[in-house]
Amino acid sequence: MLANFIGKTVSFCTRRVWVVLFLFTLLTAGSLFLTVQRLGVTTDTDAMFAANLPWKQRGAELSRLFPQNDDLMVAIIKADMPEQGRATARELAKILRADHKNFRTVRLPDDSPFLENHGLLFLDKPVLGSLLDSIVAAQPFLGTLSADPSSRGIFSALGLIGEGLSAGEDIPESFTTELKGFAVALHDAAEGHPKDLSWQNLLAGPLAEMAGNYQYVITQPHQDFGSLQPGGEASAAMRRAIDSLPFVKSGNAIA
Repeated sequence: MLANFIGKTVSFCTRRVWVVLFLFTLLTAGSLFLTVQRLGVTTDTDAMFAANLPWKQRGAELSRLFPQNDDLMVAIIKADMPEQGRATARELAKILRADHKNFRTVRLPDDSPFLENHGLLFLDKPVLGSLLDSIVAAQPFLGTLSADPSSRGIFSALGLIGEGLSAGEDIPESFTTELKGFAVALHDAAEGHPKDLSWQNLLAGPLAEMAGNYQYVITQPHQDFGSLQPGGEASAAMRRAIDSLPFVKSGNAIA
């Protein structure tokens, strides 16, 4: 029976060659069309599981409520001087914010106006008390420097300490770190190896060390999930921006 069916089919195809070729071409074209429209490849790992799964739905709701935490690419900047690290992070963020092709959002989590003005409120009382005592003791020095923030103002402020010594007064213990910092900076400059001096490290002391040597630039890049590296272009753009930064070029910051 099967042999008889096959024979009839072959006989029909032999007698209707053009019809068979037309039907074959039509089916092939339809298959190709459906393949292009319905099938594809994506590197989006979120598409690996059905969207109606309970945990996927919870994840989607979380993303809706906190969209700033999705698809992050972070640049980590390390610098021994806080000022150089902060300047490098700000310059990198400025460059990336102008790159609308590769980045949707760019933010500096540590460079918050609120934290700049109210960060001391988050310190423990003993640490805050020690810091306030240092600021009060250094008030004459800071006041002179604030009135004239130049090298002349610095040496005028240091001259106040010399005047105190001439009058038989002891150097406040809170000035020890600042004096050592100035002494090291002046010695290095005299030896022909001038280095930048960190005011934050000098005046904040241990408090500056609590913040660490790292700055973060958090971005949300545009991703091409049709590529094997969805964030490849954004990553390359970030690398180019980092390599162009002055403190990175000089070796004072690493990213």
